[in-house]
Amino acid sequence: MRGHELETALQTLRTEHAVAKAASVEKESQFNLLNDALVDATMALTKQEAFSATIQEQLEEAVEVAKFERREKKLYLNVIQELRGDFRVFCRVRPDPKECVLLFPSEEGKREQSQIACPLAHREALVRRFQFDRVFTPEATQEDVFVDVEPMVMHTLDGGNVAIIAYGQTGSGKTHTMLGTDENPGVNRRAVKALLETCNATEGKTYALSVSLVEIYIDRVSDLLSDVPVEKQKSRAIVTHPVTKATTVSNLTERPVASVEDVVSALADGERVRKVADTSMNSSSSRSHLIVVVKVTSTDDMSGRTRTGKLTLVDLAGSERCYKSGVNGTHLTEANAINKSLASLGQVFQSIRSKAKHVPYRNSKLTHLLQDSLGGRGLACLFVTLSPSKDNVQETLGTLAFGMTVRSTSKGPAAEMKREDVEEAGNQQRRSGSSTGGGAAAAAAAAEAGGGCSGGAAIAAADL
Repeated sequence: MRGHELETALQTLRTEHAVAKAASVEKESQFNLLNDALVDATMALTKQEAFSATIQEQLEEAVEVAKFERREKKLYLNVIQELRGDFRVFCRVRPDPKECVLLFPSEEGKREQSQIACPLAHREALVRRFQFDRVFTPEATQEDVFVDVEPMVMHTLDGGNVAIIAYGQTGSGKTHTMLGTDENPGVNRRAVKALLETCNATEGKTYALSVSLVEIYIDRVSDLLSDVPVEKQKSRAIVTHPVTKATTVSNLTERPVASVEDVVSALADGERVRKVADTSMNSSSSRSHLIVVVKVTSTDDMSGRTRTGKLTLVDLAGSERCYKSGVNGTHLTEANAINKSLASLGQVFQSIRSKAKHVPYRNSKLTHLLQDSLGGRGLACLFVTLSPSKDNVQETLGTLAFGMTVRSTSKGPAAEMKREDVEEAGNQQRRSGSSTGGGAAAAAAAAEAGGGCSGGAAIAAADL
């Protein structure tokens, strides 16, 4: 019995041993599988690290290429801007269903109109021709106008200062060009929309935009977005940064801009308190200069470097002859202040044009605030807006002459090119005038309309 028990125990041990051995074999197999998986994972990790290193190198190369391309693009755009000039002048004629005494000479081989002719105030059979960077006829749309302005607007994304200014007599379409309507927006809203679209589509940089509204009324500077009512504000000081030379209004309210609607809201708030009046020339004549300041701050996501550009959009109060607008009292004081500040703007352009040692920016609050766009490396675009009416020919000639003065002004190599362009236009008209036998009359008419860079001799309208 004892032997049988031992045999049974031995058999049990053998069975347990066989089970343990089978389990050991299975564990060894699992170990080998795990070891193989570990080797495969190690190899895959090594390959992934190598791939990641390659991707990192390619990313760094792509970043360098992008930086190089941005530098090249900026250099290219700067060259183009240098050739075009620091100051560009566009002429826009307001539509009038009743009449249009202005003429648009045909320009063979050109897709865009750049010349306009205006009859002389007291010699309607003679006209004077003017040339600009672009002339927009009454049929031009708001979209047409902005296409030519947009490249200058984009300069602010690189930290540049740009001013877009609308100049002309009261009722000539300045506010329509700059502000427009909800259905047909002007330069202001289109500029902000274009900036936002470009900022949102740009990778590697983070942008922040803000808007401010400034009113200059009888040389008094007010913040139209301030919580303090305009009538209770003291005139704000215009300050110049000691290092960057940027000019701004002290303690100016800046509203963040994330959408076009933010700007529309700010403009609506400003328009509600802007000074306007009913005159003989315009039922809602602007009695102040409205200045919209859009600040663009860009931050490079890799280097952390920041740049700030500024777009200044200026809807000037209309120049006017007081005897025609029928103003008196306070409105007469307003008109005199408007004309004085516009004269100061002309003096600044004349000083830059003549390369004077001193440019009188501080002669008015308007030119002082615009100093960082008109001077230094700033860019400026001037819209001269015109009424096509016969009754306004004298004012139209003055506006055109002002525009030609600005167009012949430049701080870069384009200056001589534009002056030669103006001189050639004058020579062409003198040749035309002499060929029609009207030399004496043309000379007298030219003297009437003004001399210098405002165009060449007058010619017969039939010769255009």
